[in-house]
Amino acid sequence: MLYEKTSKYIYFKTGERIRKKMNSLKFEDVYQLMGYESQKDYDKKGGNFNESVILLITNGTARYKENRYLFTSEYHELLKEKLRFATYHDMFWGNEDEFKEYSEELFYCLIEDMKEDKELQSNIFSLLEMKEKEEIYEEVRSLFIDNFWQFTLGNLSDLNKIDIVSTEKKFGNTRQEELVHTLEETLSFNKLNKNLEIYASRELRKMLIVSVLIPELSKD
Repeated sequence: MLYEKTSKYIYFKTGERIRKKMNSLKFEDVYQLMGYESQKDYDKKGGNFNESVILLITNGTARYKENRYLFTSEYHELLKEKLRFATYHDMFWGNEDEFKEYSEELFYCLIEDMKEDKELQSNIFSLLEMKEKEEIYEEVRSLFIDNFWQFTLGNLSDLNKIDIVSTEKKFGNTRQEELVHTLEETLSFNKLNKNLEIYASRELRKMLIVSVLIPELSKD
Protein backbone atom coordinates (compact mmCIF):
# COMPACT_ATOMS: atom_id res chain seq x y z
CA MET A 1 0.00 0.00 0.00
CA LEU A 2 1.36 3.42 -0.97
CA TYR A 3 2.09 6.16 1.57
CA GLU A 4 1.93 3.79 4.50
CA LYS A 5 4.96 5.29 6.28
CA THR A 6 3.42 8.74 6.17
CA SER A 7 -0.02 7.63 7.31
CA LYS A 8 1.46 5.61 10.19
CA TYR A 9 3.46 8.62 11.31
CA ILE A 10 0.35 10.81 11.23
CA TYR A 11 -1.56 8.18 13.22
CA PHE A 12 1.28 8.07 15.75
CA LYS A 13 1.28 11.87 16.20
CA THR A 14 -2.49 11.90 16.63
CA GLY A 15 -2.29 9.19 19.29
CA GLU A 16 0.48 11.11 21.06
CA ARG A 17 -1.61 14.30 20.96
CA ILE A 18 -4.66 12.56 22.40
CA ARG A 19 -2.59 10.85 25.09
CA LYS A 20 -1.10 14.18 26.19
CA LYS A 21 -4.58 15.64 26.44
CA MET A 22 -5.73 12.71 28.56
CA ASN A 23 -2.80 13.22 30.91
CA SER A 24 -3.30 16.98 31.18
CA LEU A 25 -7.00 16.50 31.99
CA LYS A 26 -6.09 13.74 34.46
CA PHE A 27 -7.99 10.87 32.85
CA GLU A 28 -6.48 7.80 34.48
CA ASP A 29 -7.52 5.40 31.73
CA VAL A 30 -9.71 5.01 28.65
CA TYR A 31 -12.66 3.87 30.77
CA GLN A 32 -12.86 7.24 32.50
CA LEU A 33 -12.54 8.87 29.09
CA MET A 34 -15.60 6.92 27.94
CA GLY A 35 -17.54 8.07 31.00
CA TYR A 36 -17.13 5.08 33.34
CA GLU A 37 -15.60 4.91 36.80
CA SER A 38 -13.42 1.91 36.00
CA GLN A 39 -13.02 -1.15 33.76
CA LYS A 40 -15.29 -3.04 36.13
CA ASP A 41 -17.98 -0.39 35.71
CA TYR A 42 -17.56 -0.55 31.93
CA ASP A 43 -17.80 -4.36 31.89
CA LYS A 44 -20.92 -4.22 34.04
CA LYS A 45 -22.80 -1.53 32.15
CA GLY A 46 -21.52 -2.08 28.61
CA GLY A 47 -21.53 0.78 26.17
CA ASN A 48 -21.33 2.10 22.65
CA PHE A 49 -17.57 2.47 22.56
CA ASN A 50 -14.91 -0.19 22.23
CA GLU A 51 -11.99 0.32 24.61
CA SER A 52 -9.63 -1.56 22.29
CA VAL A 53 -10.16 1.05 19.56
CA ILE A 54 -9.30 3.91 21.93
CA LEU A 55 -6.29 1.98 23.24
CA LEU A 56 -5.01 1.61 19.67
CA ILE A 57 -5.39 5.34 19.19
CA THR A 58 -3.85 6.49 22.48
CA ASN A 59 -0.97 4.01 22.23
CA GLY A 60 -0.15 5.29 18.76
CA THR A 61 -0.38 1.73 17.41
CA ALA A 62 -3.37 2.06 15.10
CA ARG A 63 -2.74 0.29 11.82
CA TYR A 64 -4.63 0.52 8.53
CA LYS A 65 -5.75 -3.11 8.49
CA GLU A 66 -7.01 -2.96 12.07
CA ASN A 67 -8.65 0.45 12.03
CA ARG A 68 -8.69 1.86 8.52
CA TYR A 69 -9.78 5.40 9.32
CA LEU A 70 -8.13 5.56 12.77
CA PHE A 71 -11.55 6.11 14.29
CA THR A 72 -15.11 6.70 13.13
CA SER A 73 -17.33 9.76 13.57
CA GLU A 74 -18.63 8.50 16.94
CA TYR A 75 -15.07 8.44 18.28
CA HIS A 76 -14.33 11.83 16.69
CA GLU A 77 -17.15 13.36 18.70
CA LEU A 78 -16.30 11.57 21.94
CA LEU A 79 -12.62 12.49 21.89
CA LYS A 80 -13.14 16.08 20.74
CA GLU A 81 -15.71 16.70 23.47
CA LYS A 82 -14.07 14.82 26.34
CA LEU A 83 -10.56 16.10 25.62
CA ARG A 84 -11.70 19.66 24.89
CA PHE A 85 -10.11 20.04 21.50
CA ALA A 86 -11.14 23.40 20.08
CA THR A 87 -11.65 21.97 16.59
CA TYR A 88 -11.48 18.67 14.76
CA HIS A 89 -8.45 20.04 12.96
CA ASP A 90 -6.63 20.49 16.27
CA MET A 91 -7.39 16.87 17.11
CA PHE A 92 -6.32 15.41 13.76
CA TRP A 93 -3.35 17.63 12.96
CA GLY A 94 -2.48 19.74 16.02
CA ASN A 95 -2.14 23.51 16.13
CA GLU A 96 0.13 25.40 13.76
CA ASP A 97 3.10 25.53 16.14
CA GLU A 98 2.89 21.80 16.79
CA PHE A 99 2.67 21.09 13.08
CA LYS A 100 5.83 23.09 12.45
CA GLU A 101 7.63 20.93 15.02
CA TYR A 102 6.76 17.62 13.37
CA SER A 103 6.72 18.81 9.74
CA GLU A 104 10.33 17.77 9.10
CA GLU A 105 9.76 14.13 10.00
CA LEU A 106 6.49 14.21 8.06
CA PHE A 107 8.41 15.47 5.02
CA TYR A 108 10.95 12.65 5.30
CA CYS A 109 8.14 10.08 5.51
CA LEU A 110 6.62 11.50 2.34
CA ILE A 111 9.99 11.32 0.58
CA GLU A 112 10.39 7.66 1.58
CA ASP A 113 6.90 6.85 0.34
CA MET A 114 7.46 8.72 -2.91
CA LYS A 115 10.50 6.50 -3.55
CA GLU A 116 8.04 3.57 -3.73
CA ASP A 117 5.52 5.41 -5.92
CA LYS A 118 6.17 4.35 -9.53
CA GLU A 119 4.86 7.65 -10.88
CA LEU A 120 7.20 9.74 -8.74
CA GLN A 121 10.23 7.63 -7.86
CA SER A 122 12.39 8.70 -10.81
CA ASN A 123 12.09 12.36 -9.79
CA ILE A 124 12.86 11.56 -6.17
CA PHE A 125 15.88 9.38 -6.91
CA SER A 126 17.28 12.05 -9.25
CA LEU A 127 16.85 14.65 -6.54
CA LEU A 128 18.44 12.49 -3.85
CA GLU A 129 21.47 11.94 -6.07
CA MET A 130 22.05 15.69 -5.95
CA LYS A 131 21.20 16.53 -2.36
CA GLU A 132 20.63 14.92 1.02
CA LYS A 133 17.04 14.88 2.22
CA GLU A 134 17.95 17.29 5.04
CA GLU A 135 19.23 19.82 2.51
CA ILE A 136 16.10 19.42 0.43
CA TYR A 137 13.88 20.02 3.42
CA GLU A 138 15.71 23.20 4.39
CA GLU A 139 15.24 24.57 0.89
CA VAL A 140 11.49 23.97 0.81
CA ARG A 141 10.74 24.14 4.54
CA SER A 142 8.59 27.28 4.63
CA LEU A 143 6.81 26.43 1.40
CA PHE A 144 6.11 22.84 2.48
CA ILE A 145 4.82 23.82 5.92
CA ASP A 146 2.37 26.35 4.49
CA ASN A 147 1.33 24.13 1.58
CA PHE A 148 0.68 20.96 3.58
CA TRP A 149 -1.08 22.95 6.31
CA GLN A 150 -3.47 24.36 3.73
CA PHE A 151 -3.95 20.82 2.42
CA THR A 152 -5.13 19.69 5.88
CA LEU A 153 -7.57 22.61 5.97
CA GLY A 154 -9.02 21.84 2.56
CA ASN A 155 -7.80 25.12 1.12
CA LEU A 156 -5.92 23.82 -1.93
CA SER A 157 -8.42 24.52 -4.69
CA ASP A 158 -6.54 22.36 -7.18
CA LEU A 159 -7.05 19.33 -4.95
CA ASN A 160 -10.52 19.92 -3.55
CA LYS A 161 -12.24 18.81 -6.75
CA ILE A 162 -9.87 15.99 -7.61
CA ASP A 163 -11.64 12.72 -8.29
CA ILE A 164 -10.65 9.56 -6.45
CA VAL A 165 -11.44 6.73 -8.83
CA SER A 166 -13.44 3.96 -7.22
CA THR A 167 -14.06 0.44 -8.47
CA GLU A 168 -17.71 0.76 -7.51
CA LYS A 169 -20.18 1.25 -10.34
CA LYS A 170 -23.40 3.20 -10.25
CA PHE A 171 -25.75 3.40 -13.23
CA GLY A 172 -22.97 2.12 -15.47
CA ASN A 173 -20.52 4.89 -14.55
CA THR A 174 -17.46 4.74 -12.31
CA ARG A 175 -18.31 6.42 -9.03
CA GLN A 176 -16.06 9.36 -8.26
CA GLU A 177 -15.36 10.99 -4.93
CA GLU A 178 -13.74 14.21 -3.82
CA LEU A 179 -11.05 14.36 -1.18
CA VAL A 180 -12.76 13.35 2.04
CA HIS A 181 -13.03 16.07 4.67
CA THR A 182 -14.82 16.12 8.01
CA LEU A 183 -16.79 19.02 9.41
CA GLU A 184 -14.99 22.35 9.58
CA GLU A 185 -13.21 21.63 6.29
CA THR A 186 -10.65 19.47 8.03
CA LEU A 187 -8.95 16.64 6.19
CA SER A 188 -9.91 13.45 8.00
CA PHE A 189 -8.21 10.06 7.96
CA ASN A 190 -10.82 8.57 5.66
CA LYS A 191 -8.86 7.45 2.56
CA LEU A 192 -5.78 9.07 4.08
CA ASN A 193 -3.32 7.01 2.03
CA LYS A 194 -5.05 7.95 -1.23
CA ASN A 195 -5.27 11.61 -0.29
CA LEU A 196 -1.56 11.63 0.55
CA GLU A 197 -0.82 10.04 -2.81
CA ILE A 198 -2.77 12.78 -4.54
CA TYR A 199 -0.99 15.47 -2.53
CA ALA A 200 2.45 14.04 -3.33
CA SER A 201 1.65 13.76 -7.04
CA ARG A 202 -0.06 17.12 -7.54
CA GLU A 203 1.65 19.37 -4.99
CA LEU A 204 4.86 18.05 -3.49
CA ARG A 205 6.40 16.80 -6.73
CA LYS A 206 5.82 20.19 -8.35
CA MET A 207 7.30 21.95 -5.33
CA LEU A 208 10.44 19.81 -5.40
CA ILE A 209 10.95 20.14 -9.15
CA VAL A 210 10.45 23.91 -9.27
CA SER A 211 12.23 24.82 -6.03
CA VAL A 212 15.06 22.29 -5.93
CA LEU A 213 15.57 20.14 -9.03
CA ILE A 214 15.40 22.80 -11.75
CA PRO A 215 17.63 25.31 -9.89
CA GLU A 216 20.15 22.54 -9.26
CA LEU A 217 20.19 21.45 -12.91
CA SER A 218 20.53 25.04 -14.09
CA LYS A 219 23.90 25.31 -12.33
CA ASP A 220 25.47 23.01 -14.92
